[in-house]
Amino acid sequence: MSLFKKIFQKNEEVSTPYNYEDRYAIEHVFMPNWILGPDGAGVICQILDEEGQFFVDTYNNYHRDDAKYSCPYTKEQFSVSKSRITGQDENDLFAVRIVMPQPERTPLCSLIFLLHDDKMESRRYLTIERDDNLTSGYAICEWDKNQDLSDWNARGMHAFYGNYSDDRLMQILRA
Repeated sequence: MSLFKKIFQKNEEVSTPYNYEDRYAIEHVFMPNWILGPDGAGVICQILDEEGQFFVDTYNNYHRDDAKYSCPYTKEQFSVSKSRITGQDENDLFAVRIVMPQPERTPLCSLIFLLHDDKMESRRYLTIERDDNLTSGYAICEWDKNQDLSDWNARGMHAFYGNYSDDRLMQILRA
């Protein structure tokens, strides 16, 4: 069984309508659980390997029982890159930067950062989310791997770092 199918079987109990709810569920429920869960290293490797196709397949698999469904995005609307940053303790961290399609509304993501150490044992999931209530228009948020995100009611249960700026983001990434 592929890692992708294994992940989706774990989350079959979550069901939402199409469009906004789909994207919200993928960005705020599935992705944090996948990245911070026991298969997180494999998911990160799969994203790096498949890039935008990973997300198109995610949307299509989310609706695998609907033969008429087609992902509303193309693989070219997603961009995946990896870079090395130095943390506060001088240890190297790796940041996978995922550029998402333009968020249609609050609180959808414009960027997702997957941070990990060289062995992928320590992982973090951060988002840059549209927030029309902030002066920058975007907020920096982070999920905690010790938090149970399996319940759909866990929406919004993440650290909120406030207004997005490049300097603030780098400060948080290096922490």
